[in-house]
Amino acid sequence: MKNILLVTLLLSMGFITYFFVEEQIKGVVLSKGENIFLSVLYLIVGISVFLLIRIKTGEKKKQ
Repeated sequence: MKNILLVTLLLSMGFITYFFVEEQIKGVVLSKGENIFLSVLYLIVGISVFLLIRIKTGEKKKQ
């Protein structure tokens, strides 16, 4: 579970970085669909970080 969350987090951050570079450096205006996709990626990153923290604190309690 932890590895899946880490891979999801890395992929999401990669897509976010790609869109950031495209928008800020290249000056491309993102479409409505791309903005929605970016918002969903931010949500996935937040949920992944939350779950990773929950798993980490759960492991500490077991020890």
